[in-house]
Amino acid sequence: AESDLYANYIAFTLALFAFVFSFYFGIRKITQRIKVLTNEIELIGAGTPDIIISDQKEDELGRLAKEINALVSELSEKNQALLVSEAALKDLVTSLAHDLRTPLTSLIGYLTLLKYENNPQEIGKLAARSEQKALQIKSISDELFSLFFIFLYYRFSQHFP
Repeated sequence: AESDLYANYIAFTLALFAFVFSFYFGIRKITQRIKVLTNEIELIGAGTPDIIISDQKEDELGRLAKEINALVSELSEKNQALLVSEAALKDLVTSLAHDLRTPLTSLIGYLTLLKYENNPQEIGKLAARSEQKALQIKSISDELFSLFFIFLYYRFSQHFP
């Protein structure tokens, strides 16, 4: 009876040791994967969005890695589209600024001539040209402001659905 108790005690101790040993190495494997996943996410968060999370297993952590990769890929695509749209906006603003300067320069020239003109007929022509250039500037600036508001609407609608 005492030997059976002793055998049961040894069997229980060995089973407990086997359980703790397998549990420790099982958890260790999972925590190592979580550490790698965390480090890769930190790299992405630090501004390296072209990193792909390496965990490709078919369990919960692997599916999480796939979802994060999909989100990073989508974010990268949106970021590229944003860079392209910002470059296009910069070109548009540069073009519109040039388009505004041209009639403005003419307007300034006509107004300068108006100051020194004594002929009433010539004053009328210069005033009409000045008005035409002022209306052209107004039209271009209205277009610029409408494009700016469209850009703001687009920009904020992307961030706040």
